[in-house]
Amino acid sequence: METSVMELNASRKRSVIVKKRRTSISLEDSFWNSLHAIVRMEKMTIGDFIEKVSRQRSSPNLSSSLRVAVLEYYRHLAIDNAVIGGASPAGPSQGADGSGPDRITDAWNGFERRRNAFFPTAVTPETNR
Repeated sequence: METSVMELNASRKRSVIVKKRRTSISLEDSFWNSLHAIVRMEKMTIGDFIEKVSRQRSSPNLSSSLRVAVLEYYRHLAIDNAVIGGASPAGPSQGADGSGPDRITDAWNGFERRRNAFFPTAVTPETNR
């Protein structure tokens, strides 16, 4: 019997430490594996990356914020490869300005500003919980 891609990508709860507190996140295996790949490329720990995303997010859902951060990272990597013709020898985190992993959270902040521009202050997703 063949295992389907959807079964391999089931959302799984994982315990992580954020701001010195244990919390759980639900991520599909593909996102979790991509998160591991990103932190290896950026030479940082999973905890540091998750804390950085957690500090920069405006959504109350950390799991969702991590998915968007992973997608944004790879989107920027693809753009760099298309525009520059390949990643720099220093690694994928080094943009033309040398901004490193901050460009991920900068992109994330830009996305959040654009998304939140459509929600009036009184009707943000945070207040609708």
